[in-house]
Amino acid sequence: MDLSTIPRYADFNGHRINATDLESVEVAYNSNKSLCAVEYCLNGNGYWRTLNDNCYVKSGSWSDPNNTVIYCVSNLTANTNYTIETRIAHVNGLWKYGGQLSFKTTDIVRITNNLNSSFGENVTINFSNLANRTAKLTVKVANTEICTRENLTSNYTLSFTKAELSKMIKLLKDETTEITYIVTTNNKYTATTKAIITLKANIYKKKNGKWVKAKLYKKNNNWKLTKLFYKVNGKWRNTK
Repeated sequence: MDLSTIPRYADFNGHRINATDLESVEVAYNSNKSLCAVEYCLNGNGYWRTLNDNCYVKSGSWSDPNNTVIYCVSNLTANTNYTIETRIAHVNGLWKYGGQLSFKTTDIVRITNNLNSSFGENVTINFSNLANRTAKLTVKVANTEICTRENLTSNYTLSFTKAELSKMIKLLKDETTEITYIVTTNNKYTATTKAIITLKANIYKKKNGKWVKAKLYKKNNNWKLTKLFYKVNGKWRNTK
């Protein structure tokens, strides 16, 4: 007499984190049988989701046990720790668990170096975590936007234009003023760095379209470097 087929479980040949990004993770697995279903669970909450629920298969085929399947879970939060579990079924209802994997999504782009500068100087900006994404830079003094630069992909030297310097100098009320550099990743995540811009009581003039520091000389038999005193906000200041 013929016997009915005994249902069998699928087994994992491999189960690992393949890659992480700002808001997503790729999980790779390999099974010894063709599958009828695959599900995943985030952070051990007991809620199992199909690969059509906020998730997609990036490569591989369920029906071919010789393929490594990579699936991607998106809509995560940057720079956050997670756990993920995968379970597979060769026959409906017979689930095999692949164990729990831990991972952390990648961090947002940040500025890592000191950006203190004197008025008119170029500013070199070192980025961290840039990876393969681009960033947008916004520069502000108080609540006034001085400039923006977009699609930055590496360390960047910020050179202010004449118009930007003209806008900035009107906001420098004291010898030192706080300036804010804001880096935006994926048009969503921002990292803010504060710095000091110094306007020592110097004379500045435009030369070849750029603000440069000038010196004041007077002649008393011989030419001598001198100082010019002037009053700002009730205080006497001088050129140096």
